[in-house]
Amino acid sequence: TASTNLSISSKTEPTITPSSTIRKSSITNIANPTPKLPTRGVTLYPCAADNDSELSFNANEIVTQIRSSKEPGWLMGTINGKTGLIPENYINFTGGV
Repeated sequence: TASTNLSISSKTEPTITPSSTIRKSSITNIANPTPKLPTRGVTLYPCAADNDSELSFNANEIVTQIRSSKEPGWLMGTINGKTGLIPENYINFTGGV
């Protein structure tokens, strides 16, 4: 059964709005959620930074505070208290850290 919402206009005649119309925007947001990036991971390979914005690290180091960056293929993250760019494919998100 479809539910409806009633609202009173200034003419005192009720107007009926189908509930499917009201919920349309919330259903769209649920159907197309923005994927959430895990915030922790482990480095897979060693990496030597090419500039000051990148991090140098060894394999098997824990990365925290992972977030998107403006650089395609790179993420921002923190390793041993230093924050910088990390190649996206150097991080394992399924390590259970």
